[in-house]
Amino acid sequence: MSYEPMAVMMNTDFPGNPDNYIRLEWLDNGAFGEVWKVQHQQTGNIYAAKEIAYRGHHDDEECIVRERSALLCLKHDGIIKLVDIVVLPSQIWLVEEFADLGSLQDAKELHKTLGDNDKVNLVRQIIQAVQCCHQCRIAHMDINPRNVLLVSPLTLKLADFGQALFNVKSIPEGEEYLGDSKYLPPEILCRDKYYPTAVDIWSLGCVVFYIFAREHIFHGTSKQIIQQQKKYCRTHDLPSCLSGCTLTKSTRLFLCKTLIHRPQLRPLADTLEKIANRVGLFES
Repeated sequence: MSYEPMAVMMNTDFPGNPDNYIRLEWLDNGAFGEVWKVQHQQTGNIYAAKEIAYRGHHDDEECIVRERSALLCLKHDGIIKLVDIVVLPSQIWLVEEFADLGSLQDAKELHKTLGDNDKVNLVRQIIQAVQCCHQCRIAHMDINPRNVLLVSPLTLKLADFGQALFNVKSIPEGEEYLGDSKYLPPEILCRDKYYPTAVDIWSLGCVVFYIFAREHIFHGTSKQIIQQQKKYCRTHDLPSCLSGCTLTKSTRLFLCKTLIHRPQLRPLADTLEKIANRVGLFES
């Protein structure tokens, strides 16, 4: 894949000592390695440690370079914080802020207790996190409910930057891509030329729907999702399996502004709060 990884050197401020941590609990199998709940022995603080295997040198692994570089660059309340890097002979640990409540996808029961104003507040936070990424010329490229973490019922953090792209305007068609197809835009699923920041805008729109409806807006195989996307972009009608979902007019209008089939016509992240205000979403 042709992309420009940021030239971010290893931060020597990190102690990087594996003896500082005790494994407490296995959390997840991520796309690039296991995630463990760990405790710092001296402070007692709880963190999440991503353990990523590598061969040769850790800087030869794109996912490591991308996640480390993005988190060292991005300093924002809505983005998960990198607190330590531990380099072992065949494995690197990226020690990150721990989200007590897991991912947005995990928190379905909690989600049922949220009021409309709470959901609007979460939408504002994810918009601001994506704005920060794009202002730093970073596209996340894998925004979906599993990668949006909750550190409290009303505070979210964008995480998992292993597929992030840097300083890229467009990618040639036909590129292989990993990700949750329910949250990928038409151009990715069809292997057309794509614009990384526009990919994020589409995925963000899908996450906004999930925050309000507790459902994925698109379902099925990639082929089925492509057909659902075409129909939605043409009619703005939800797939038939979601006929029971009730959305406010302002939410529907916001989705229409982000889930646009042609990536060149999707808005910039910096305009999303203005759009949300204009359609009345932030007045809920």
